[in-house]
Amino acid sequence: MDDLTSRPIKKTRLSDLLKGRSPHEATAILKRWDDAMLTVTYSIPDPDGKAFKVPTLAANGKKETREIPDELVEDLPELHEWIEAQALAAHLEVITNTGSFKDVPKELMSDPTMFRQLATARRKYLQSQKKKGAAAAKPRPEPGTSSPARSKTSTSGSKPTSEKQTDKQTDKPANKQTQSSTSTPPAAPGATDQSTPDTTA
Repeated sequence: MDDLTSRPIKKTRLSDLLKGRSPHEATAILKRWDDAMLTVTYSIPDPDGKAFKVPTLAANGKKETREIPDELVEDLPELHEWIEAQALAAHLEVITNTGSFKDVPKELMSDPTMFRQLATARRKYLQSQKKKGAAAAKPRPEPGTSSPARSKTSTSGSKPTSEKQTDKQTDKPANKQTQSSTSTPPAAPGATDQSTPDTTA
C-alpha cells in the first residue's frame, strides 16, 4: 500500500463489508480480519462506538448472531479481493467436508472461472466418502475366535487340559483298589472273635 498522504482516503465500514454475507463467509472473514489489517487495508474503531449484528457460526457449527464493534475501514481494491478470497475458501471448505452447495451463492456457481474449483472440492468430498465406505465394508473377525498364536501354544509341549483331566480320573479308581487289597482295616476297640465256639463248659 502506498503513502496515506499521497491521495484522498475512501472509507467504508466493517458492517457494510459483511452486509448480506452468509454465516460461513462472515465467520471466515472475521476469523482472519487481523490479517487484513496487517496486509491489505487500514482500520480504526468506529468513533461513535457503534456495533452491529451479524450471523456467524459457533464453534459447534450451529448458526448464531454475534454483536461486533463496527470499524472505519479504508476502502481499497485489495481489500475487496481479500474478502472474496476468504468467502470462496469458506465455501470450498464446506463443500469438501459435507458436499453441500446449499449456501453457495448462485453468482458464484454461475461464474465460469469458479467451476473447476467448486467441482474439485466436490470431488474431494466424494473421494473421502468412498474411502469411508470401503473401510466400513472390510470384514471384521468374529468375537471368540482364537488367534494363530494361541492355537500354536496349545499344541506345543504339554498336554491339553482335557487330556490331563482324563488321566486323573482314570488313575484315582486304580489307587483305591490297590489300597483295599493290601491293607486290612483294624478291629474296633472291645470287639471279640466269635469265629470259634467255646466247648469247655
